[in-house]
Amino acid sequence: MSQTELSYEELKQEIIEELRQHRTGVLATSDGNNVTARSVLLFSDGLTIYCFTDKDSRKFKQMSVNPNVSVAAGTLQIDGIATLKGHLLDEENVRFIELHKEQNPEYFKITETFFFPRQSTRVIEITPKRIGKWMHGEGVDILNISTGKAHKIGWGDLDQSPAYYE
Repeated sequence: MSQTELSYEELKQEIIEELRQHRTGVLATSDGNNVTARSVLLFSDGLTIYCFTDKDSRKFKQMSVNPNVSVAAGTLQIDGIATLKGHLLDEENVRFIELHKEQNPEYFKITETFFFPRQSTRVIEITPKRIGKWMHGEGVDILNISTGKAHKIGWGDLDQSPAYYE
């Protein structure tokens, strides 16, 4: 099996830098047999990821039943747990607003005009458990937050690697 241990802190920093470069990603949610994926705006704070949606949306309802989510952004594949938060302007979401203004100021005006007045808009906080960084031609670098370990796994060994699925 082609697996090499990596520096957890170095890979974590690489992933944080890449996360900050991506303003959009694809969020996948599921409620049993129904899996859906859609594009969302992303805001990152270290490894924590935020996005927002309507509380009546399918993805919000799916996360209410099953908080396990996956996000794809650039070369990153992020598996995590979604925490459903209150309205964009609720006190618990002050950090989200700060990140939105800082990381996507051109879209903030639209959010302020269109989404702030809507009482059904909610913040989603995603706490990663595992992040894979696809390395073209080399395999995948895995940052496993749950175990505090990082590995490079060769392409042919992904399906058999316990490091990928821990």
